[in-house]
Amino acid sequence: MIEASKQWPSHKDEYQTQAKALLQDILKYNYNENTGILTVGNWVNKDSKYYNLMRASATVPKQFQAFYEVTKDKKWLDINNKMLNSLETISSKTKTGLIPYFIWVDQSGACVVKPYTISNQFDSTYSYNVCRLPYNLTQSNDEKSQKVLNKMLHFFMTQKNFFSSYNLSGKFLDDHQAASFKAPIAFATEKVKST
Repeated sequence: MIEASKQWPSHKDEYQTQAKALLQDILKYNYNENTGILTVGNWVNKDSKYYNLMRASATVPKQFQAFYEVTKDKKWLDINNKMLNSLETISSKTKTGLIPYFIWVDQSGACVVKPYTISNQFDSTYSYNVCRLPYNLTQSNDEKSQKVLNKMLHFFMTQKNFFSSYNLSGKFLDDHQAASFKAPIAFATEKVKST
């Protein structure tokens, strides 16, 4: 809706009104008031055992900035900061900087989940869902985004191939190669080179 308001300025107000309504619902149904991060879905509420679970790939700094600009609600900037803080904490615990699919976040900080926490054995690994994270981080010039991104890219630049899942120490867990992994890394690398 935000992009549509830019693309079709004659209907800007309508699109922005719809965008604001959607963003308000996200804060109502997908926001953890205790941690200040987005939950993994609108099916997660305060009584859910997954209330403090964060999907790493839901960290979208450029979009959070756009949400703030259209709503003027500083909560979006706070969400961005807290989710990036969580990524930075996890990144700092490994040599590779790889980020897992899911992260536990509470008032004391962030930690890696165990396998089968919510989905499968890859919950605690750099695997399919989180493979878009380099793309998400590349779009922002935010210092934290770049710090997490650069550490991951440093690891990937030492690799001959990009596989479809890694443990956080950098050992590939599946020898399948996929464009969904290569493309975000290639995009991020090219963007870093051009700046």
